[in-house]
Amino acid sequence: MRKGKILTAENWNAMDERSSFIEFQNRFDGSQYCLTGSGWAERLLRYPLKASVPDEIVELQEVAIAVMCYGFNFYPLYTLGQEQITRVLEAAISHAYRALKGPSKKTRYVDRLDWVAAKLKFSDDRLKQWHASRAIRNSASHATKQSLFGSSDALNFVRISSILINELFEQIDSLPD
Repeated sequence: MRKGKILTAENWNAMDERSSFIEFQNRFDGSQYCLTGSGWAERLLRYPLKASVPDEIVELQEVAIAVMCYGFNFYPLYTLGQEQITRVLEAAISHAYRALKGPSKKTRYVDRLDWVAAKLKFSDDRLKQWHASRAIRNSASHATKQSLFGSSDALNFVRISSILINELFEQIDSLPD
């Protein structure tokens, strides 16, 4: 039996009932409130990529975040957007690998990631985050059933991916020519 919203021409742009659980608490008076679609988009858009990030990567990230914005209307899009962000992270590593003139024999993502991490001296914790995103990407790319991540996962994923991508290209920009 299917769970969740059944998409129709009449309800495609209406809030998915599962999004009604996106509640926040006002820090000042303790009141609870549910975000609107615009309020949700505002939260997702709080983590921009910096000018040092190549336009191709920025555009990929923007599309992934846009998909998550529509998760407010169709909950599974949170998952699809997060899965796309794992591909954005892969694209960022591939771009960095080429910029750093990595050896042409490293064709697997894991090899390029490890090479870039060694070249830029990623901390162990940072490398674990990159490998975690790679594991999520692999899981999504070889799925046997639909995964379902929630809105809080989406927000955290955008925040962390923005940090990782911004740091990556700031490190590259700081290298001597």
